[in-house]
Amino acid sequence: MRPNLMGKIQEIARRTGCFLGTAVLSPAELDDARSRGGIDFSSLPYAVSIIAPFPATVINQLREGPSLTYLYHYRVVNTQLDRLMLEISSYLEQEGGQTFPIPASQRIGNKFQSIFPHRTAARAAGLGWIGRSSHLVTPRLGPRVRLGTVLTDLPLPAGEPVTNDCGDCRACVEACPPGAIKGPEFNPEDPQEKRFDPQACHNYKNLVRDHFGKRVCGICLAVCPHGVYSLSVKGRDNHQPPVPPKQKG
Repeated sequence: MRPNLMGKIQEIARRTGCFLGTAVLSPAELDDARSRGGIDFSSLPYAVSIIAPFPATVINQLREGPSLTYLYHYRVVNTQLDRLMLEISSYLEQEGGQTFPIPASQRIGNKFQSIFPHRTAARAAGLGWIGRSSHLVTPRLGPRVRLGTVLTDLPLPAGEPVTNDCGDCRACVEACPPGAIKGPEFNPEDPQEKRFDPQACHNYKNLVRDHFGKRVCGICLAVCPHGVYSLSVKGRDNHQPPVPPKQKG
């Protein structure tokens, strides 16, 4: 690895208030990505995982229901990540590498998933653990973050995964309106469907759209006790109609 490579990509991330880690992806993780999106990333086994902090008070607002402010910042932060990934990708290619920046938010058809799971790289890089909600939970910010990933063939240091710190907490399980979060802790050997029902989440967001006008939930992010800030904003913007009643099953 070139001695200035890590310093340069960290500098690029810091300019936008983001931070990052690096990982060497296992063959199993790369095979999983291929089964999800149909792209063979085996020639790009190194990952730059990027964390963009999301304003905590905006996410905490989701405890009371869907928020247009959250949706606005969701798009802004994703755009920030996409631009940052392109800059890092460009730098790595100038250094002689091949890269593939994974879009910050992209769904494949009706599969409720992306071409590569950002949380896989982030976990491998040691930036957090995967909680019961299937979101990455960071030690300092909890799940109140957005993720980006740049895959490359340039050798990068392997991160050290951190210990799952959910403990006995089931806040996200109990708060999930459609019961999409099933409760088991993350196990890389298990399929996601054992922990999370994407169809139930999708259907609930459609129900929210019927009442609110937009597909949004995020309650599982707002109730997570990791990274909670004491300051919270009361009320929801624009006095939208109430969300649908809580539904289980």
